[in-house]
Amino acid sequence: MNMPNQVNRLRSFMFFFHSTGTIIIGFLPLFLQAKGLSNSEIGWILAIGPAAAILAQPCGAF
Repeated sequence: MNMPNQVNRLRSFMFFFHSTGTIIIGFLPLFLQAKGLSNSEIGWILAIGPAAAILAQPCGAF
């Protein structure tokens, strides 16, 4: 494979990977609300990912 073809494949993969994640995160609050969770509980669940990223950042810097 030549380099431009590999770059385009990687770009396509990254586009679909992140767009899928965005769609899932966008509808996750509605799904959790349908399961009977309160708005406060949904907020805590959605805050876990960013909080874990903030706490893990110093570990990855070394």
